[in-house]
Amino acid sequence: CIRDRVYMVYLGLPQIGHSLEALGAPQWLADLFILPAIPSGVLALSINYGAYMTETFRAGIQSIHHGQWEAALSLGMTPAQCMRRIILPQALRIIIPPVGNDFIAMLKDSSLVSLMGVMELSWRATKIGRRYFRSLETLSIAALFYWIMTVILQTIQGRIEWHLGKGRRR
Repeated sequence: CIRDRVYMVYLGLPQIGHSLEALGAPQWLADLFILPAIPSGVLALSINYGAYMTETFRAGIQSIHHGQWEAALSLGMTPAQCMRRIILPQALRIIIPPVGNDFIAMLKDSSLVSLMGVMELSWRATKIGRRYFRSLETLSIAALFYWIMTVILQTIQGRIEWHLGKGRRR
């Protein structure tokens, strides 16, 4: 669960720093593991979605038939030229939809960094709702903002997919 990874980065890394300090490591090394809330949230989301993106790119590249590699290499292309000119343009059509979906999921998961006290949309809506006893209204407005951002990103993703799919249409 992404929530657990956020907690591990925010609360677990400082424990590693304190353990290193107890073992006699220099203070500057121990301080590297103690991160403020926002960098911890960015690091946790980056690690989590970086792993997903890596797997998406690997699967997209491996989905291209091996004959494409062989044909490009037989024409005298280097492996780098083969990747840049033949494999990646074909793999992009396969890669773009899951990357867009992961980006939208990361936008929604960014609300989990409010667990660390980061002042983001969900945290602000909760605070304002509690102050004026209007939690339902403020959280509904926050949900509306998330929905609007998701619709905008889905529209952009759809246009990119349509543009990349031009070669497959008549």
